[in-house]
Amino acid sequence: MQRRLTKGTGASGRTRRGLGRRGDGIQVVSRQGIGPKAQLVVVDVEGTRYVLGVTEQGVSVIDRARAQAPDEVAGSDLVASFEKLLAEAATQPAPLPQSPVAEVPEAGDADAGEAESPLPLRRRDRRTTQPLPAADPLAGSILSPATWRQTAQALGLRR
Repeated sequence: MQRRLTKGTGASGRTRRGLGRRGDGIQVVSRQGIGPKAQLVVVDVEGTRYVLGVTEQGVSVIDRARAQAPDEVAGSDLVASFEKLLAEAATQPAPLPQSPVAEVPEAGDADAGEAESPLPLRRRDRRTTQPLPAADPLAGSILSPATWRQTAQALGLRR
C-alpha cells in the first residue's frame, strides 16, 4: 500500500515539473461543489476558459470559451450603460405612490357610541370550539387497516 502511494506521488511530481512553474498558463478561476463527490470547476488555460465537471471517476469538459481580460470587462458597453443608469437613478427623487391614501377620521368626527373602522374586524380566536380528532398516525400507510379496506373495496373483493 505504501509503495503505491509513493509511486503515485512520484508520477504526479514529475508531471508537475514537466508543466513548468506553478501558475504558468493555468489558473483555477472558480470552484463549486455540487455534491459530496462532484465539483464544477472553471479553469483559465492560456486565454481559454474551460468549465469542467470533476468527479472521483474523472474529469469531463462541459464548455469552453475565450476568457475576457479584466480590463475588457470593465470597459464593456454593458458595464458603462449600467453605471450611467445607476447614476441617473441616484439623482432623481423617488416617485410618489399613485394609490390614494385612506383618510383616518378624527376623534371628534364620529359619534362616541358609533365608531367606524376602515378595516373589517376579524375574530381573534379562529379555532373551532370542538377540538379536531387526532389523526391516525398510520393514515394512508400500507400498514393502515383503512387502506386495506379501501383497496379491497376498489378491487371488488369481499371476505
